[in-house]
Amino acid sequence: MSDDQNFEKSLNELSRDEKNAVLFSNLVLQQNQMAELFLGKSPHPDSGQNLENLEMAKLTIDTVEMLEAKTKNNLSKNEADILANVLTNLRMTYVEAVNRQKKSEAPSAKENKPGDTQTAEQQPKSQNETDQKAKTDEEESRVRYSKKYE
Repeated sequence: MSDDQNFEKSLNELSRDEKNAVLFSNLVLQQNQMAELFLGKSPHPDSGQNLENLEMAKLTIDTVEMLEAKTKNNLSKNEADILANVLTNLRMTYVEAVNRQKKSEAPSAKENKPGDTQTAEQQPKSQNETDQKAKTDEEESRVRYSKKYE
């Protein structure tokens, strides 16, 4: 008997509530896998290559957020925990991917030609200023996924 047949048989033996809990968890985990695929954390099943598509990753994360909003106060503790953990991990991974993309798009110091000079306004005044800018960028990315549902 195949794994799919075993899974279907075991699902049929569960009560309706138990079956729904398993199916809901499965749905959330499928969305997690899709988001990880789009975030370049999992290889594509056909090509084996890691892809990165932040727009699709954001859409997938937004879909999981919608599930959270629509099912609020209607989940078991286990279901709510799975959903919260998946969202937390996906949000952090998304922020890391956005920061990684920003760094790769920014011209590096090595790319500057020897004759190129920067004005005083373009140069960071200190390491602290650079660190503060990085923290601000990170906070902005976090704010993007700090939605509150009431």
